[in-house]
Amino acid sequence: MAKSVIIVMALFNPRLDWLSMQLRSIDMQQYPSIEVLSIDDASSCVAYESIEEVFHSSLVRTPYRLIRNEKNLGSDMTFELLTKIAEGSYYISYCDQDDIWTPNKTGKLVAALERPGVSLAYSDLAVIDANGRHRADSLRKVRRRLQYLEGAGLAAKLLFRNFTNGTAMMTRLQTAKESLPFVRDMTADHWLTLWCALHGEIAFVPCQLVKYRIHGNNQSAVMSGVYSKKSYLDKRILRGLSRFEQFGERLCAFEELADLISEGQKWYKARKFWFLDSKCLRSVWKLRCLGKPVTMFELMCARLPEPLFMAALQLIKRGIL
Repeated sequence: MAKSVIIVMALFNPRLDWLSMQLRSIDMQQYPSIEVLSIDDASSCVAYESIEEVFHSSLVRTPYRLIRNEKNLGSDMTFELLTKIAEGSYYISYCDQDDIWTPNKTGKLVAALERPGVSLAYSDLAVIDANGRHRADSLRKVRRRLQYLEGAGLAAKLLFRNFTNGTAMMTRLQTAKESLPFVRDMTADHWLTLWCALHGEIAFVPCQLVKYRIHGNNQSAVMSGVYSKKSYLDKRILRGLSRFEQFGERLCAFEELADLISEGQKWYKARKFWFLDSKCLRSVWKLRCLGKPVTMFELMCARLPEPLFMAALQLIKRGIL
């Protein structure tokens, strides 16, 4: 008998035609035992009744439960809530509101998770634009620094950067629940991948099992939410420092990470002071191995006038730098 999979989806002001395409692709999954649990995160521009109607018309074969937050929590906290209340399934699969899954996605990820020692499985993604037109055969062709990794011992690398995407991954429900609460100032998929890497191997399925829609407002877009030097400092440095301070508390049982977490805290503090015009060039340079491209960008650009800084940032967003 197939092990059951619960697909959890956080919604906020979804475009209803995109949502319908995503739900229909779930309804067409070839895997025999799935259900959907979704929370509307207090959408303000789309009527809840309209969302209900899309679920009713799109999920013909697949059982689902749709509920609504009383106030907006944000996607990461909503995914945390979904993980907390999900019950009755063996695996949990995370889902965005605007992508399209291939019919074999669920089955492929379940098969990878059933290999001995695997705690999380994920796949590559093809890329489509807002109109559904094909943009790239792989997400790596859009995000050129992205490297897919698999195997054991990946937690140290995951402290600093993620290589998975929430809509393309699956883990055991019990493992996801053991990771709660999620670390703040960190995306839910990144924290879950780090947690799973500490408790087993990561498996990569070298197929494009998702059509990932890039439309300009993706939460996971490169430099998402960064529109000024101050927002860069807040989102890329201060949030990182907060994240590593939480690592020090949450991951203290994993001695193999202790020194790296300490170094990471020093790196973020040095970057903060450098960005605030303090004389700490030596400290930033000494710790550059923790993130060479980021360190070099900040050493060269942090002191630039705002227009020049933003021009350099735009080159990063466009994948040129």
